[in-house]
Amino acid sequence: MAMVLVVSAGVAPTYAAGAILAGPGGDYAACLADGSAKAMAACDRSIGLNYYFGRDLALLHVARSVKHQLNDDLDAAMTEAEAALRADPQAAFSFSTRGDVWQLKGDDERAIADFGDAIRLAPQDPDYYIRRAKALNRDGQYDRALVDFDEAIRLDPSDAESIFRRGAAWEDKGDLDRALADYDRAIQMQPEFAAAYNNRALIFYGRGELDRALADLDIAIRLNPDAALFYANRAETLVDKHEPARAIADYSTALRLQPDNVMALYRRGLQKRQIGDTVGGDADIAEAARLDPTWVAKQTARKA
Repeated sequence: MAMVLVVSAGVAPTYAAGAILAGPGGDYAACLADGSAKAMAACDRSIGLNYYFGRDLALLHVARSVKHQLNDDLDAAMTEAEAALRADPQAAFSFSTRGDVWQLKGDDERAIADFGDAIRLAPQDPDYYIRRAKALNRDGQYDRALVDFDEAIRLDPSDAESIFRRGAAWEDKGDLDRALADYDRAIQMQPEFAAAYNNRALIFYGRGELDRALADLDIAIRLNPDAALFYANRAETLVDKHEPARAIADYSTALRLQPDNVMALYRRGLQKRQIGDTVGGDADIAEAARLDPTWVAKQTARKA
């Protein structure tokens, strides 16, 4: 989940007359600026003044909640989200923030309910539809998710991210033609959308169009050379093209970026065996089994 400290467009702080700390460079502005420890201290001082109220106070608590989310302190994040709602029960962004916390806690049902309240209070903000759609999609409610994505796209037709997310929802539902159409559209709108190339490549791969899959994965890696997933996916495609040496190189890069990637380690071991490096292959597979014995046992059972 992408979290930002600045709430939705159009929600501006309503400073009280003569509020010195609300001015540029003051603690209020510093609190909303980013997720740093310095910003957190500014939030603490601003809230501790007992000076701000209503929407101003809600924004401060939301900012502090987001900072706790970034630090994986979800209980503290929930406390701040609840405080934001008490400060301004009509602030859509406070419901959305609590929904984000529920989502991080794995409670999609409560997240969906909070995003629904955010939509009720701010029905013209596409961000809340997107958030609810993603939660619905994770919960397996694909049709409802697609309705929300459609509404978000209607409200903001220029948002390539929403179109990409809708494509993922179509893919989860099994409608690959519509998923592909949305990935195509997202790439057309935003040619540097690395994740869209990756997802489109997976559809090509599933259809046996390996050269097209490789072309998209090459672009995805060029755009985001630090994404271990992209290298692992390209390695899988190269395996199907019977190019073990290139596949090993991509698995190795994926492992450099993500050393605990058990799948890449195990699959690299198999490819090493293919080229006659039995010792290296056995070592990779043994290490994969040490990291996740259950997963490796399942792979072995499938091959038996």
